[in-house]
Amino acid sequence: MQVWEADRDAYIRRYEKAQKPLSSFEADISRYLQCIDEIRGEDGATNMRFLRIDCGPLKLTLVGHCEAWVSKFTGLLGQLAATELRTLHTYFRCAGRWWWCVCVCMCVCVCVGGFANNSAN
Repeated sequence: MQVWEADRDAYIRRYEKAQKPLSSFEADISRYLQCIDEIRGEDGATNMRFLRIDCGPLKLTLVGHCEAWVSKFTGLLGQLAATELRTLHTYFRCAGRWWWCVCVCMCVCVCVGGFANNSAN
């Protein structure tokens, strides 16, 4: 896949649906960061006989495409992490209410049962 050819949004939607593991995110982000380093390492201008070819704008455009890919991957990763944290927060909040309810019910049952036993004695 070429950096500039793919529809980033569609690719990221498919990536999200595939539920890729964290290692895939790391590999893809690293690949684009490496691509950025390689592009920046290339000469910006070249002389060919009587022509001087300036590749600076092309380099900037390619780096911009790679940075957009990195941004898409990190954005998706952040979105998935936030969703997971909200899910955990909701789970613990609801579980906490359940435990509180069980504790209150148990205490009431124990107290009521204790009072019933004491009044019977």
